[in-house]
Amino acid sequence: MHVLAERIGRHSVVIPVINEGQRIRDQLKRLQELELGIDVVVADGGSTDGSNGPDLLRGLGVRALLVKLERRQALGPTVDRLRIRLARGVRGCRDRRREW
Repeated sequence: MHVLAERIGRHSVVIPVINEGQRIRDQLKRLQELELGIDVVVADGGSTDGSNGPDLLRGLGVRALLVKLERRQALGPTVDRLRIRLARGVRGCRDRRREW
């Protein structure tokens, strides 16, 4: 896991991605412009298009990047490990599958 910034909020949003390219950059920019005071975490499923570069994501207001390490590993367990690591002090977190 790459921690790109200090925690700013009590809530996080986890965004699972794989090879999202310009689409994820545009979405992260719009999210940053909203100034919601939430931590944005990108859970990358193994992108090869350069859209998961830590410097790029840091500039777009992303707090942390979690990258799937094993080729055959599903992204779900990766997000679950992220939830455990970031849960301390976070009031709630939501991904597209569930709220925890």
